[in-house]
Amino acid sequence: MKLYWLLGLMCLFVFAGTSNAQFLVVNNYNSGTNINATFNDTDDGTQNRTLNGTYSFFGNSFTSFNICTNGFMSTIADTTFSNVNFPTNSGVGRIAPLWDDMVLETAAPATTVWEHFNTGFYSITWENSGRFNFGGTGRLTYQAVWFNAATTLSSGSGSFDFLPGDIAFDYQTLIAGDTYSATVGLDLGNGTNFAVAPGTTNGAITNTNFNLLPLDNDSFILFRDNGAGGYNVSIESFSAVPEPLTIAMSGLGLGAVAMGVRRVRHKRSKNKMANRTKN
Repeated sequence: MKLYWLLGLMCLFVFAGTSNAQFLVVNNYNSGTNINATFNDTDDGTQNRTLNGTYSFFGNSFTSFNICTNGFMSTIADTTFSNVNFPTNSGVGRIAPLWDDMVLETAAPATTVWEHFNTGFYSITWENSGRFNFGGTGRLTYQAVWFNAATTLSSGSGSFDFLPGDIAFDYQTLIAGDTYSATVGLDLGNGTNFAVAPGTTNGAITNTNFNLLPLDNDSFILFRDNGAGGYNVSIESFSAVPEPLTIAMSGLGLGAVAMGVRRVRHKRSKNKMANRTKN
């Protein structure tokens, strides 16, 4: 009987021990378009991009948007490098996964800004983005994904169902010990409508709270349209989908444990019958 228990525990341990590496929401972003060459400057550069459809931002519809090297997308061309807390009254709407003074580094590892889209979403990934005057080889990789249709994406060993109007921020590489002064969130630029990263004060990220940005186990910041001109904000993650072998092993483990339980019950039943016969 001990063999059944041992087999069951071993198989259940295999199931419980699975884990995910860190992936971005759109993990194949580098199969998209490298848009470095179309920025008007490698430092504080911007460019207008045509979206692959109509997208909603605070209830307003857009078919094009501007991408800036300083870690944000905007409703109009803007290259502001001195980030401020949200909300602003600047007249510039921003989707800002990491608004700070950034630069397209040419030294290895070089910066690449990737545009990638497919049915239901549009994404921009700042890969190996450099901090202005930071020096060295420290780089940051982060991503904004905008949805205009119900879309299920898979990343690592899980999946997530996105809705039209969702915006997701994800982070793969940040620099520990860097003196951050970034702003993370959404802002319509009218002084009223904004949404920021959970746990922050008006979207401010510093070197003391940058760990609020999700870096583990396929997690990301989700901004979900609340239907009232704003967003509900949460930290979400891709649901684990066990591999077929894992499912089989877990089933075998449960089966072995169940078999062990049945054998114990059967043995006890036989002992009771034997005692009754003796009496």
